[in-house]
Amino acid sequence: MAAAEALAWSGESEELGLVLEPLASVQQSSSSAISEREMLREQFELQPELDLMRLHMIGPADALAEVGQIQMDGVTYKAFPAADSSWPAAQRLLWEGVLRGLPVAESSAPGARTRRSVIVASSTAPDSEIQIGKVVWARAAESTVLSRKVWSAAARRAHFDAATAIPEPPVPPEPEANGLESSTDVLDPREVVIDE
Repeated sequence: MAAAEALAWSGESEELGLVLEPLASVQQSSSSAISEREMLREQFELQPELDLMRLHMIGPADALAEVGQIQMDGVTYKAFPAADSSWPAAQRLLWEGVLRGLPVAESSAPGARTRRSVIVASSTAPDSEIQIGKVVWARAAESTVLSRKVWSAAARRAHFDAATAIPEPPVPPEPEANGLESSTDVLDPREVVIDE
């Protein structure tokens, strides 16, 4: 896998487009740089043994409420619970926005699809991200196998742009002119012959 490429798993359920990604790792050699995974652990005081991934769910806003779970070679990843109501408001907003992807943006445009990005966690990690076999997203009676892919940053951006693009409204058919197919069907009065 090239340095500019990233690993992901994607699939489609009946209502949703799904993309699962490992959290971004450090690309720089600087000792002061920390990974996104380490930043989240520090910010939210998460248990150090938790393995974290990001699940993107794309679809109608009302279909994004329940996250479901990820099964990855027998390892289960689940979303974090709601923030504790006793926490300070700023801490609750960070928890809900960063870890749980809430609130979900809604659009009144017909056919609009939006994206909810959720951090999912497991107390154990698969042996290797490269050798992972079957990856499944499940929610209630739904179940979708996610396929492994390697993509560039540009391909990733294009995928999400296309998935959330608002569909063009249908073009109405052109009205027929008085039931006649074209103007050539209109009779020229000079061509009318009246029998005497």
